[in-house]
Amino acid sequence: MMKTATPNTILPSKLAANAMAGMAATAIYLVSRLLLTPLVLSYITLAEFGLWSMCFIILSCASMGAFGVNTTYIRDTARFHAQGRDAEVNRLLSTGVFAMLVFCILFGLGLFCSLPAILDGFHVAAQMQTTAGVMILGTAAVFGLDLTLGGFRSIVEGLQEIALVKKIYTAAALTEMVAIVFFLSQGAGVRGLLYAYIVRVSLETGACMLAARRLLPALRVSPRLISRDHARRLFIFGGKVQALGGIAIFLSALDRMVISAMIGLSAAGLFEVGRKFPFTAKSVSAAAFGPFLPAAANLKSPPDNGGSGLWTARLKAYLQVALLALCIALMPIAWMPTGVGLPPVVSWALVLPAGVGAFLLIRRLGPDVNGRKQVPVGPLRRLYLDGLRHINLINTILFAFLAAVAEPLITAWVGSEYATATGVMRLLAAGYMIQQSTGPVSLIFRGIDRCGREMEYLLVQLILALAWIPAGAMAYGLTGAAAGIAAGNGTAAIFLFWRSNRSFQVGLRDFATHTLKPTLLPLILAAVVYTLTRLWPCPQRAAAVVQIVVLGLGYIGLLLPLTWKLVLTADEKKHVLALNPFRRKERQPC
Repeated sequence: MMKTATPNTILPSKLAANAMAGMAATAIYLVSRLLLTPLVLSYITLAEFGLWSMCFIILSCASMGAFGVNTTYIRDTARFHAQGRDAEVNRLLSTGVFAMLVFCILFGLGLFCSLPAILDGFHVAAQMQTTAGVMILGTAAVFGLDLTLGGFRSIVEGLQEIALVKKIYTAAALTEMVAIVFFLSQGAGVRGLLYAYIVRVSLETGACMLAARRLLPALRVSPRLISRDHARRLFIFGGKVQALGGIAIFLSALDRMVISAMIGLSAAGLFEVGRKFPFTAKSVSAAAFGPFLPAAANLKSPPDNGGSGLWTARLKAYLQVALLALCIALMPIAWMPTGVGLPPVVSWALVLPAGVGAFLLIRRLGPDVNGRKQVPVGPLRRLYLDGLRHINLINTILFAFLAAVAEPLITAWVGSEYATATGVMRLLAAGYMIQQSTGPVSLIFRGIDRCGREMEYLLVQLILALAWIPAGAMAYGLTGAAAGIAAGNGTAAIFLFWRSNRSFQVGLRDFATHTLKPTLLPLILAAVVYTLTRLWPCPQRAAAVVQIVVLGLGYIGLLLPLTWKLVLTADEKKHVLALNPFRRKERQPC
């Protein structure tokens, strides 16, 4: 008789496999798009390529409509399956599919009616308007199919088979690449990109439907299974996630808006140069977060029933958090250049009360609201600590190396004339390294329906960004703006860890030993790499490429064996070995 995993149990090897699969799939996709772009531009004009990008700018509005719904699919599927209530998954999926179908029909009708205004607003040339109409409506139709049936993909993720989803995604993306080359070579022009997109979405959606039916043989969709209770689940919890996503999207665009408005378009372009590689590494790191939501939802946690008293306490807590962030935001004023900031007397007159206010608010803020002091510990605490430990190690490996080789990397990529972007790249790499460590924490809280913790974090990040990015740009130009981004991200992350540690009953010593100590090794090796770039500068692009390759191979060559020897525990080594696809599987005991 084969052993099965009991509900509310986390399998670390599966969690690691899911995270690694997400990172690998994202890296493959990003590299493939990078290599494909020059080929595409050899077959179509720059205007046609811009039209293809415009289609997805429009569709990004529709994608926001499904963001919270997909998160609800994943969380509730994990919970229902852990409780042995697979029939509820049918009701959840049926409700979501028909709700998204209505949403997509309404969006498509609105898009069709507003198409002339869109073409005029984007200044599409008259000779391209027919093609543009086909491309916009065609991508919207395919995207609508993906949104409507994407619930099957989320069901598979909720069953903690994220590695399977990423394999399907990677296979479909590589098939799309082949299809793009085929259609372009056959003279399809920009419409070939649409045809290839149809191929990818059809393959991915169909494969995910088959996978979901294989994992849950009784899974089905029917209008008779639509449930008002599940509609509330989709749109109440989904609405919370939607609001969080909206704030996060605004934060991701705020830096470029401020830099463009205050410093100019040239500075914005230079910022994009310095941001490119850290942002790419950020996407790869973020791909490892997905498994934490279903893993947390799979664990037992008390229901969040709301209530007027709870909401009142939450609003009070949010106000206190906002005031704390405002007090912290005022503190650097005294160190601003006197020519840009306020007179020293006025500055210190603001800073001293702000410091006192911050001290009092920190003492007043409890780990949660309305008497809910802590979340259930045990497996959740382990998931929190282990998740931070592994994500911090991944982040430090990626971002510390980028910061160390920023100068030769910029030189090799765009030339030494853009060397001033080096400081921006280093600051953003440092800021993203800290910010990305909050990803697993936020998803764990989403999985147990404690979205308030993420809202607090985003409030702090938003207030600090609104204060420090413009102040840094005004005082120190582009470098100051980048420093404001890094400082805001780091401070908000520290706040989230402080609140989360108290919720999970984690002391500062345990937190530092378990989650921060593993990052020392890559930081030391990155410091050695940086020293070597200073001792042997390479102003020529060819030499810079060679330097990056040599340093990168040396960095990884030393890091991997030293991490295995000095950092990983015996259990972690066992789980790493379990990821080997060529290992001999042991027979299960009967």
